Amino acid sequence: MILAAVDAGGTRTRASIVQDTLECRGIGLAGRGNPISGGGPEAAFGEVASAIGRAAADAGVALAEIEAVTLASAGGTAFEAGFLTDAFAAVGIRAPFSKRGDLAALFCSGTHETDGYSLVAGTGATAVRMVDSAEAQTIDGLGWLLGDTGSGFWIGHRVARAVAAALDGRISTSMVEPALEVMGIAPDLALRTGRPIANHELVRVVYTQSPFALAALAPVAFLDDGDPVSAAIVDEAARGLAQAVIDVHADDVTGPLVVGGGVMAGQRRLLEGIVAVLRSSGLDLPVIRATDGLVGASVLALRGAGVTVDAEAFETVRATTATQLARQTGL
Repeated sequence: MILAAVDAGGTRTRASIVQDTLECRGIGLAGRGNPISGGGPEAAFGEVASAIGRAAADAGVALAEIEAVTLASAGGTAFEAGFLTDAFAAVGIRAPFSKRGDLAALFCSGTHETDGYSLVAGTGATAVRMVDSAEAQTIDGLGWLLGDTGSGFWIGHRVARAVAAALDGRISTSMVEPALEVMGIAPDLALRTGRPIANHELVRVVYTQSPFALAALAPVAFLDDGDPVSAAIVDEAARGLAQAVIDVHADDVTGPLVVGGGVMAGQRRLLEGIVAVLRSSGLDLPVIRATDGLVGASVLALRGAGVTVDAEAFETVRATTATQLARQTGL
């Protein structure tokens, strides 16, 4: 059996060709495959199709040989079933497909367990309770206007607000210069109409770009452990992310917590803060880091085909996927 598994993200898309022997045979890489942040369904599907095509070529199989496709994406619901049927057929794939969420894929990238929790903090932020490899309840992930507490946007927005206040002389924070550098703004403190020119430029840049661009400021909050303003932002983000896990927790689901996302990666203080809040609330869940959802998409594809993925099988999928990725990327 030849299966295609896709992890379609807002920044990159990865596809793998897996067999019911549990081995990853090929990997394909492409650009934004999320319909919401990838320019709409047509543009996003173009990246999905490119990734699958490259994975199939890498594995030495024809697109017509693919027997099922599993597409994991945060914006997966934006792909209508009819659109996908026609779009896959147009590129030579007439196999059945299933749409899965990115948090399900993230969870299954970290563990062979079928029940547990997943928490992602990237540009957005979402927590989910997993039961039988499916989302039983989802918390947050509501977008920058309605939620995403603790996300890259959420943190970056607060950094920008703090920097604006500091430039106006209302507070003091070490984030000013690094934040202005990220945004390409000169630290010009000369006054124009009674306000530093740098603050005028900050207003101009923030209001003329996409709100999502504020997520680029999130790393600034982690630069200085001793800055009370940035520390307060990180602490609040940790509390918000932990609360999402608390809100989605159920006593009868005791599995691990798989965490991932660009904000979570490499930010030790954030994860430590989340764990501290969870433990103070009586939740001492095993925590597993996952870098992306490609392994999980493959696991979901295999389970969808009726293959049992236990601990040993999971390790085979994980190891062969890692080998193929290393061969492709040199990492």
